[in-house]
Amino acid sequence: MNPEVMNYMVGSEAAQDVNYTFVEAIAKALDETVQKIEDWRGKAEDEGFDFAESSMQAVQGLALAISYGVVDFSQISFIDACETGTIAYANEEKDDDGNVIAQSDPYFEEYEEPKPGNRLLLNIRRIKELLEEQQTIHEERGMEWASPHGCPEDGRNAFDQRSRLIQMLEKTVGKIEANRGHFA
Repeated sequence: MNPEVMNYMVGSEAAQDVNYTFVEAIAKALDETVQKIEDWRGKAEDEGFDFAESSMQAVQGLALAISYGVVDFSQISFIDACETGTIAYANEEKDDDGNVIAQSDPYFEEYEEPKPGNRLLLNIRRIKELLEEQQTIHEERGMEWASPHGCPEDGRNAFDQRSRLIQMLEKTVGKIEANRGHFA
């Protein structure tokens, strides 16, 4: 084989491995943060305080980081953002107890519905749902609700900003779902 071709193949594979490691680290950090918010919801229910109001800055901060942060989440591929399938084997040999002792002819078996995997896509959707929940509560309580001064204009600005974040998260999810042809 041509050494230049071999170097290119190894280099591309190494780059994919590094990129996927980055995606996994980001997914883990996002998952931990979303879990803290979900834990806060449980605490709010147990102690009787307003989850939507008390989590507003954390949820919107996450949405801002996803929408305007250093990482362009829309460039992450679908297969890196969730689990799309598994390696299966066309031929398997089993011992008398039914344990697999040999496998051959591996192939990729795609799931009918993707599984959460590293939870990246699932968590971006969850953040969008939390923003939508805040938006509904904001509409119910009035525009002054989100204002520290009880000012309807401030509240309207917060409402509009949240609407834009919801739209941006929708676009990000759509781009990830459409980005099925490229590995990290």
